[in-house]
This record gives sequence, structure tokens and C-alpha cells, in this order.
Amino acid sequence: MPDKKTAKLLNKHCVNGRKVVLFITHASPEDGPDLPPWLEKFRQAARGAELAGFFHCQGEMAKGVKRMMSILPNAKFRMWARMDNSQGQPDQARLDRARAFSRDVMKKLHDAK
Repeated sequence: MPDKKTAKLLNKHCVNGRKVVLFITHASPEDGPDLPPWLEKFRQAARGAELAGFFHCQGEMAKGVKRMMSILPNAKFRMWARMDNSQGQPDQARLDRARAFSRDVMKKLHDAK
């Protein structure tokens, strides 16, 4: 789910069919079962815009975030902190995918002019 600052930014810029591209990094593995509903919340936050592209990939969880999650009362957060496998992410394959996505979306936007 977008944090408050991100939600405010999306609410400000995702209006009147404005073209936007969502580029999201997260600590979750891309095939994680909890990820699709979380990503859908970003799509919903941008629903006032024309979504020209959507990219997400695993990035490294900050050590402080992992530490905080490991002591929270919510068992799911503690489990996620224990299961974290995000160190060293994004790896080269994810960076290559991000570059390809960026080139493709820029070409798409340019060709639409």
C-alpha cells in the first residue's frame, strides 16, 4: 500500500487522464502471494490517470525497516522480516528488466505523440 507521502503524490498527479508510469521497488519476492493485492493498491491510487506503464521489482529492504518489522506485534510483519531474502537486490537481471521497461515505455510515449 502506498505510504502517506506516495498516496498524496499520486492523488496530486494522477488526475484528468494524465499519463503516468508507476515504477515500484519492494522487498518482497515478485512471486510472493501477498504482493499482487499490495500492488493493486498502487494501481487504485493512480486510477485517475492513464497508466502508461507499470513496473515493479524486488529491491533490498533497509536494515532499520527489517529490525522494526521484527519487533512489531503483528506476526505477519515479524514473519516477513524473518523470511527476507532481499539483500543484494535489485540484481543485474532486475536492473536489465528495469532498463528495458524504461526504453519501451519511453518509446511508447514518444510514438503516441
